[in-house]
Amino acid sequence: MTERSQSTRRWWTLPLVIALVAATYWSGLSNGFVWLDQSEILEEVLIVDEWSEVPGLFTNDRNNPGYHRPIYTLMHSFDKWLWGERPFGFLLSSLLLHLANVALVCVILRQLMSSEWTAALIALAWGLHPVNSAVVGLIHSKADLLFVFGGLCSVWFFLQAVGEHGRRRRSIAWVLAVVAFALALLSKETALAIIIVVILVAGRPRFWSGAELPKRVTVSLRRFAAITWGIALLILALRIGSSSGELSTVSNGELYASTLSLGERVQTFAGVYTDYIRTLILPLKLSIADTVTAFSALDGGGQARVVASAAVAIALQCWAAVKYPWLRIWLVLFNVSLVPVAQLIPILHFRADRFLYLPSLAFVGGLVQCVEHALSKSGAHARHKFFATAFAILWIALASGRIQLRLRDFKDDQALFGAELNHTPDYLEGLSVLGRSLDRAGHHEPAGELLRLSLQDYPGRISYLDKSGAVIAYSYNLLARGRVEDAVEFLESFERLPAKPAHRDELDYNLAVARFRIGEVSSAFAGFDAYHSKYPADPSCLYFLGRSAMLLGKDERARTALSEYLQLSPNAPDRTEVEAWLEELGG
Repeated sequence: MTERSQSTRRWWTLPLVIALVAATYWSGLSNGFVWLDQSEILEEVLIVDEWSEVPGLFTNDRNNPGYHRPIYTLMHSFDKWLWGERPFGFLLSSLLLHLANVALVCVILRQLMSSEWTAALIALAWGLHPVNSAVVGLIHSKADLLFVFGGLCSVWFFLQAVGEHGRRRRSIAWVLAVVAFALALLSKETALAIIIVVILVAGRPRFWSGAELPKRVTVSLRRFAAITWGIALLILALRIGSSSGELSTVSNGELYASTLSLGERVQTFAGVYTDYIRTLILPLKLSIADTVTAFSALDGGGQARVVASAAVAIALQCWAAVKYPWLRIWLVLFNVSLVPVAQLIPILHFRADRFLYLPSLAFVGGLVQCVEHALSKSGAHARHKFFATAFAILWIALASGRIQLRLRDFKDDQALFGAELNHTPDYLEGLSVLGRSLDRAGHHEPAGELLRLSLQDYPGRISYLDKSGAVIAYSYNLLARGRVEDAVEFLESFERLPAKPAHRDELDYNLAVARFRIGEVSSAFAGFDAYHSKYPADPSCLYFLGRSAMLLGKDERARTALSEYLQLSPNAPDRTEVEAWLEELGG
């Protein structure tokens, strides 16, 4: 092949890969806000409005306890500033991040591999793997896109730092590599996997590469591992110092740390692990559910299948690592990037396809190289371009169709969780979110049944449902349906439920509303008074506080509360009635 044709090929392979991935995902840009987007974006739980709030995100951000993702919060805030409440812009930024990641993979592998076609095929296969549709098509999965983007940028800059460049350029690349890693770690904790891989490669470079690396590269790897590990420890220290040691979240009324023993976690993850591998090989039943069955809840046959499957998977990987040194880095990356979802650390999750964004890169990388090796051994290496093209066409056709089907499920909450619950009927978080969506649409009866089911106990099933939030949602539903006495009984049964302070306040407020409506005015007044002391600008509370004070003969308190209510809600539909009450009170 001439120098001219090689140059031409290098020019068009990357744009072609990017164009194919972009075209496949473009239809998903018409979807709306779903699931966590409702609270994180529309209710502005993760939206920063003032520059003065930004520094605080890096010591104590707005995510759940145990998570430290200020870059994720800032990305949401930037999209909200740029696009308002139009989901198109948020989805577009997710797609652009994915395209950037695909491009970085292609460029990095071009530099590390002898075959440009192999690099392009790995980037294309990863960009179009259907399992990644949950990351690209769901806005709240952007943390995965961000941390992989930061990690890939860090790798790219590191390669420049150890390349044959001038000293000044290498120094700048060094700084940028460290900064990019810090951004990855501040986007999602899973970036720690990058450190582990670097440490392993730096420790025995010849073992992983099959050849001795230059001493300068080895020294740089070890230095990079030390610096990034230091950054991770610094961020962790800042986080612990600002969180009073609270690094666990609450699920089903218990801390994650107390749900399963370490041995049970390992056994349960063995089933999740083999299920992940099946999903990557045959991505037919994609999942967004974190719900998983504990190993101890399986019958004897189920436990035997889990053990046998995990043993076979591990044995095959050990055999491949010994026989094919060039596969080792992919195998290490795959397994290390799955460590967080093993729940060995109690604050992290068990499963859901969105956790496979980085593992899927390792999977397709190793798979494509295995295919290339098989062609070479069979004497078909000379026809590599033909087979590569045929593989690309087949993969594009199959993967694009599956991605398109999945993107349709991401249209809204009802489509998303309706599809998910079809194959995971006891997905508690899905039942709760779908119930809330129907409630907002005014379909209170079917919503109530879904919310009730979300609060049922399913023995052996581990769910990450925010139970206090589900209780709040069901209490609102009962009140909306006029089942006030049921709401009182229901809320009183959960008075000792462990919950975040804001949720505890909302539960107490709903109980006060329910008690007010059945005539228990005195206890209701106490509840409204306590809630008002924490949230003085809540107009709904001011209304009930004023009305209950009026019924109890606390005229001055009633006048003050009702007057503030009208100030905060000048266009309230009941303004005439409230003004009549104020006139009656002499206000």
